[in-house]
Amino acid sequence: MADVHAQIGAARSNHGKSAWCDQLMLNVARRWKGEGKRVLKFDLENTALDLKARLASNLSGVPVRDVQRAFQGKGDLPDGKAEAVVNAASEIADLPLTVDSHSSADSRYIRSRVLSEQSKGEVGLVIVDYITQMAEEGDSSMEKVMHALSSLHALAKDQGIPVVVVAQINRAPLSESSPEPQIHHLMWSDELAQKPAQVLMLPHPHAHWEQTETHGASEPDPKRLFLFVRKNKGGQGQYEFRFQQDTLRIEDPQDPELMADGAPF
Repeated sequence: MADVHAQIGAARSNHGKSAWCDQLMLNVARRWKGEGKRVLKFDLENTALDLKARLASNLSGVPVRDVQRAFQGKGDLPDGKAEAVVNAASEIADLPLTVDSHSSADSRYIRSRVLSEQSKGEVGLVIVDYITQMAEEGDSSMEKVMHALSSLHALAKDQGIPVVVVAQINRAPLSESSPEPQIHHLMWSDELAQKPAQVLMLPHPHAHWEQTETHGASEPDPKRLFLFVRKNKGGQGQYEFRFQQDTLRIEDPQDPELMADGAPF
């Protein structure tokens, strides 16, 4: 990841997008613990409470809805689950991870915050979730997104920091017969795909099946999740993972060691 200047990650559903971001920052932060590097995430869509609940669920194995209800004071967890969530929350607090939930952040704010954090210690990875939520200037949505992407690309290049920019796949292709997304399924794909060094796309076949209501098609396994590398200097590829929807956790079934520590991002 060290030589990646900018990367687009696109997901078909909010669950997939959230799970991918959570797993990425958790795994990288856990690997960097004690090494002096930190992950800085700009979460422009979710509240801090929602994010804490998802991360605690991911690490503890307690269903995210149960954790959310407990965090909101709407229900209690059994002793065993409560202890697991408390331990997960303690682990998260010790990780080299900073989350900024400023809902009206634009590229100038993000650059300023990154430079400020750099003065306190090395920022090794920046995640922006997600680009269409940025409060960027421009006369049209496309101008705003393109200005934001250009600015983030410049930030990555100037500071030598990998920047992962998250977007959603255009919902129009959901009526098509194939659930596999291509670059042209991104809104403003011709412009959006030019800047990043990589474009990764994360469709969920079961979500596609639910939303298209394809008559006669067999129901896909909801635990199967695919990652498609659509742009990369080292070539394209396809990878299959296991998706635990109740905890929004992504696992690699081909690597038992990584399954114990999360997804191989």
